[in-house]
Amino acid sequence: MKGAPEIHLNPTLHIEGRQFPGIHGYEMEAALAEVLPVGLCVLQKDWHVLYWNQRAEAWTGVSREVIVGQPIARWFPNVMHPDNHTRLKSALTQGTIEEFSWDSAFPLLSQRQPSLEQQRAFQVTAVPFMPPRFQDPVVLLVMQDVWEWVHLIQTRQAMWMRAEQEVRERKLAQAALARLSRYHELILQAVGNGIVGVDCDGYILFVNQAAISLLHCQAEEMVGHPVHAILRHRCPLSSAEEFQGGEACPIVDSLRHGVVRHVMDDTFERRQDGPFPVEFVSTPIWEHGQIVGAVVTFSDLTDRRRLEQEVLRYTMKLEEEIDRRTNRIRELEQRRMEVEKLAALAQIAAGVAHEINNPLAGIKNSFHLVKQAIPTTHRYYEYVGRIEKEIDRISAIIRRMYQLYRPDPAALTCVRVEELFRDVVLMMGQSLKTYQISIVLDVPPTFPPVWVPVRDITQVLCNLVQNAIQASPPGETVRLAAEMADRNIRFIVSDRGPGIPPHVLPHIFEPFFTTKMGGTQGGMGLGLAVSRSLVEASGGRLEVHTGEQEGTTFAVVLPAEATLRESAQSYSVDEVLCGR
Repeated sequence: MKGAPEIHLNPTLHIEGRQFPGIHGYEMEAALAEVLPVGLCVLQKDWHVLYWNQRAEAWTGVSREVIVGQPIARWFPNVMHPDNHTRLKSALTQGTIEEFSWDSAFPLLSQRQPSLEQQRAFQVTAVPFMPPRFQDPVVLLVMQDVWEWVHLIQTRQAMWMRAEQEVRERKLAQAALARLSRYHELILQAVGNGIVGVDCDGYILFVNQAAISLLHCQAEEMVGHPVHAILRHRCPLSSAEEFQGGEACPIVDSLRHGVVRHVMDDTFERRQDGPFPVEFVSTPIWEHGQIVGAVVTFSDLTDRRRLEQEVLRYTMKLEEEIDRRTNRIRELEQRRMEVEKLAALAQIAAGVAHEINNPLAGIKNSFHLVKQAIPTTHRYYEYVGRIEKEIDRISAIIRRMYQLYRPDPAALTCVRVEELFRDVVLMMGQSLKTYQISIVLDVPPTFPPVWVPVRDITQVLCNLVQNAIQASPPGETVRLAAEMADRNIRFIVSDRGPGIPPHVLPHIFEPFFTTKMGGTQGGMGLGLAVSRSLVEASGGRLEVHTGEQEGTTFAVVLPAEATLRESAQSYSVDEVLCGR
């Protein structure tokens, strides 16, 4: 570098133990610097290289001709790492001796991946000094190759790490195995059925907590004993001799032939309490193709037998109740058929009356004109009065037919809604059974008695429930409910069927309109028409809400003021609607 004095060293001088008179001191120092077993590097304050000895060349593969006068960081960036730079700066400015490590792979000029032999690790000592004729101090880097020691340490560390990892993995595996074993044991202990493990000679090896509880024996009283001495179940032979010959019991069969035996009805012996009914399964245990034992799992049937007796007793009571209700259903069904027949006849009569009424009106109007044209002195005038009388009689008949179709409100009766709904369920019992449908009654406990035309409302609810049953898939539920809403009483029938298609909905209340053609559900299409007529005659209305694949809900809406009256307990409409 310009302006900086050079350090003159003689790289060709060899020292072989002889003294050479006349050799200058700096030449001796230079010769020593070249043969020392350490790498030497001199850096200026701007970190340019002033000196690079032979050992540094050999270790790094970078010649002094290339590196002298160049920044050290250009060739060896690790030397100027921030931590190392701080130490070098401290040595240069404060005159302290600093140490740091430096590792790299050489030669850096090669594009090949360095081999293991080309890797180096240096322990560097930075020594500040002031050469003669220099204005600024320089730093001498003394580099010692510690790669073999580092490599040895790293190798041993890797071996220790592998060993520690193996030990750690082995401990983890052992802990996992212990946890799994404990978990399996907890599972066996938590099972509600009794479990008894036996070896291939029929001696008990294991019992779980359920077996201890069911047999009233402690584990130490059973483990190590013959299984038949503990269980004493019904089998052809009841001692260890069955393992020597004779007809084998299910447990022996599993041990001998490796078959699973399921016994539905047997008895085990319970200490002090005697035998108790059990169901058990004997399963062989296989290992490497050999039978090494069996597992007997059993359950106590005492509670099940008691429940079976209770079910039998309740079944007999239920059959008696069914007979009683069947008779009631027959009576109600007869009443329903009569009401339905009357309603159908009334609607037919209304249709006939409608067809007759229009031509009769024309005849009556025409007759009035004829009557005005015939003088009272005409010899046939007497027939005028007779004709007029017959026309009036026909009109009266038509009015009565309309009255049959649109009846006056029937007599009101005070009834509890629960009783009304139960009668409907009884009447529809056969249909519910035939179509495999269940019905749910939903009546608030505080719902008051109501005054309604019981016969008409019963007929309406039966029609609606019958339609809901026929619209529901087998196994579904029909809901029959009562509620207060908007100062009205609502009787609700809902199903979970496919719903009513939009093109059918406008016609469902038309007389003789039906979608049930033929089959067991065939009808005349009068049910909804009659139901609406009866509800409207009571001052109410019949509502329908439906959606395809969402089911259908019909609501019989009656005004609360007309249905809530004085009964055994006094209620007001406001009290009922407010829930008081």
